Amino acid sequence: MKNQDQPTNQSKEKNKGGRKIKYNENFPKAAYELAKEGYLNKDIAKKLGISEETFYQYINQFPEFSESLKRGQPLAIQQVENSLFREATGYEFTERHEEVSIDSEGNAKPVSVKTIVKWMRPQASTIFFFLTNRAKQDWSNQQNIKINGTITNRDYKDLTVEELDKKILELGSRN
Repeated sequence: MKNQDQPTNQSKEKNKGGRKIKYNENFPKAAYELAKEGYLNKDIAKKLGISEETFYQYINQFPEFSESLKRGQPLAIQQVENSLFREATGYEFTERHEEVSIDSEGNAKPVSVKTIVKWMRPQASTIFFFLTNRAKQDWSNQQNIKINGTITNRDYKDLTVEELDKKILELGSRN
């Protein structure tokens, strides 16, 4: 018979409010796996069955929990970066095509299997995204324009449409 006072896999620590903390010794491993798959902290909390507030308390209270998240999150980012790089540079992939026939009893029977190697060409939008984020100095989408001189405030609000048209033509002929 199991002793009721004996802890199973949950901590008996108490928080400031006096309630038992439901920290589970499996949380670090579960948090690591979820972080590695790209889950956000709020989603990890939900999967663990705890509130976001409790989640952040656990990060502060349990170093092994915090460390597991720190180890898992970069792996998800690295996986996405690798996929982005592959899409930016192009990659080879294999498609499998199966031809089947249906017999008189309605069963599908393979007739032939073809394996086709294909090439996914680099995606221009991914290349642009990659370069503007990784080589900002050379590929920035921002233009810096220097203007020298003075700006005078001309009040055109009292001019008629005809007078404005005439002014526009004058300014255009200067160039």
